[in-house]
Amino acid sequence: MTSTLRLVAFLCFPLLAAGCRSAPPVVDLTPRFVAGQTRTESLVSYAKVKAPLVSASAHVGFSWKATVVGASDDGGATVDAVMSRVVARLPGGLVLDTDSVIPLGSLLPIGQLLGGLVGAKFQYVVSPTGEVKVTEWSKIVDVAARGAGLAVPRDGSVPTQDMIAQALTRVYRPLPRRPVKLKESWGLDQDYHFGDPESGPRVSSSDSYSYAGLGEVELPFGGDEVYVEGLGLPYKGSPQVSSKGELFLGVVDVQAAKQRRGLYIVSDDGAQVLGYQESHDGMKIAPAAGVLPVDVGLRLALLEIGWVFFSEKGWR
Repeated sequence: MTSTLRLVAFLCFPLLAAGCRSAPPVVDLTPRFVAGQTRTESLVSYAKVKAPLVSASAHVGFSWKATVVGASDDGGATVDAVMSRVVARLPGGLVLDTDSVIPLGSLLPIGQLLGGLVGAKFQYVVSPTGEVKVTEWSKIVDVAARGAGLAVPRDGSVPTQDMIAQALTRVYRPLPRRPVKLKESWGLDQDYHFGDPESGPRVSSSDSYSYAGLGEVELPFGGDEVYVEGLGLPYKGSPQVSSKGELFLGVVDVQAAKQRRGLYIVSDDGAQVLGYQESHDGMKIAPAAGVLPVDVGLRLALLEIGWVFFSEKGWR
């Protein structure tokens, strides 16, 4: 994966751009799962520290083959997942891609841990309201850590089971689960811990979502250019940190204002989430030791952090 993730959205309206197909005037944004269907899903968490003279970035991405093993008419589902790929760039410069012919970093203990996740199984359950619970993730990370001779990382470099559940909840919970009209907007108040549900900064945000038309997402993943096309649902908010907490890149300054923004891409019938990007920027942190490539004595730096979720193809 490249050192920084890019997401470019092109919202295309028939009256403004020739050749664009028309978006449905009304779309039902209720997730619909069908037992037995499969697809490959990817989830990436990323962070970038920006300082006046130096900067650093880190990300870790997971891909898995997902199979719907149970579904309900109200948008709920149980999904089995088998890990198929791990891509990581961690503070200090370690790079790992388990799909590489010679996975760089695989001889290091943390690389062995991440590589040991490939082939492991976990499960997530989506409730009718979009809350997601994850099981077996903690177990597979513990097994991989023991195989690499390491303790389970607690610094956020390997997401915890609660972090994965939190990320998937933020993918599914905001969908209104009803028909919406083109250019219609809706809101959602959110309160959550960013990163670790216990030690991460607590964030409150009033977000505004809209059905904007046709969209395209470009996502570099492991050096591959991934394009996801469908109906665009951009959103934005002005979250505030209400309690101090630690991220693996440093400690968040509770006085810092931030922006939250992102984009959904859903299928033409609104039934499937194909892409989701979330970004928080403008946060100030006291960088952790070893994050920046050189010690410049910085007490505060700007931080951008977020999630990306995508599936190149829909359920089938």
